[in-house]
Amino acid sequence: MMLTAEQERDVVLDEIVRLMKKYRGTYEMTIRDKTQRTIEEERDASIWLVLLDELREMNEAP
Repeated sequence: MMLTAEQERDVVLDEIVRLMKKYRGTYEMTIRDKTQRTIEEERDASIWLVLLDELREMNEAP
């Protein structure tokens, strides 16, 4: 089943919100500049960046 653009955006936003709740803040506020990350934090940071890039691309699309 294909998702609509709105549904895709909702999925991305839901995942971003989940990470924000987990880390109690935005990517920039919490994990971006952390020098010592756990393996889980490294994974979450990578996923978070991809989600933020996807959201940015969706918002720039006509």
